[in-house]
Amino acid sequence: ATATGDLKKSQELLDLSLNISAATGKSVETVANALGKAYEGNTGALAKLGVGLSSAEIKSMGLEAATRQLATTFEGAATTQANHRRGHHPR
Repeated sequence: ATATGDLKKSQELLDLSLNISAATGKSVETVANALGKAYEGNTGALAKLGVGLSSAEIKSMGLEAATRQLATTFEGAATTQANHRRGHHPR
């Protein structure tokens, strides 16, 4: 919320952070911090997460377009991971 100044946008970024975290294995905190830094102009941390976009690509397409693309790419990853964990019964 501090980076965006917008509660709704912050919630969207939290959802995106959960999905990226689930798909990449990076911690939610790491992903959320990278997204926050990107909103403050530093796209390097986000690119280093291995999300399929370089820092230059994020800058050239703009952060709004980049986050929309990431949301599409990683859509549902957290739900899928949670459902998999619930359905997994170790013997």
